Amino acid sequence: MNIRRESQKVRQDRWSRYRYNLTTNMGENGERLTGCQEHINLSRTAAAEGMVLLENKGVLPLQAGTTVALFGVGTLEYIIGGGGSGRVYPAYVRNIYEGFAEKAPRIGIYEPLTKFYYDYAQQNINHLTDKEILPEPVLPDSLIADAAKAADVAVIVIHRYSGEGWDRSAAKGDFYLTDEEQDLVNRVTASFA
Repeated sequence: MNIRRESQKVRQDRWSRYRYNLTTNMGENGERLTGCQEHINLSRTAAAEGMVLLENKGVLPLQAGTTVALFGVGTLEYIIGGGGSGRVYPAYVRNIYEGFAEKAPRIGIYEPLTKFYYDYAQQNINHLTDKEILPEPVLPDSLIADAAKAADVAVIVIHRYSGEGWDRSAAKGDFYLTDEEQDLVNRVTASFA
């Protein structure tokens, strides 16, 4: 199975939580306002200049030949913005998995882990309301152990979705990790150096 290709098919339904609207082609001569090349360039510049790495210990940048294990359903159910006035309408979206896949073969991905999340998302994503995200599934111990043997680096993705009138709060599963997310962090960090 080509998870990257299948992931793109799922996105066309409701995976990335965006839909184009009438304002996307309202520039001069019908040009795109949202997701135009100038916006893309500005976003890339702002991202590069705005990121702060708090601690590295020599892990980044990833070296050629590194294999990464991507943990967290947020690697596939990527949140690009909020709801209401926080909604964005980009020309394209790449989830975390797709971003790493673009680095192949320089960077490898431990695919059985991604397939686990993909199968879980396929079974559950259409049961959500617009304000819900997929809860973190419980990973089998054997999958974490196999990922630790096959991959050099673990990346854990935690995702949240909020919107107008339903902002973040100081509660578990909101600003703070859910018990399932904390369990994931504990289990992965115990297995990876």
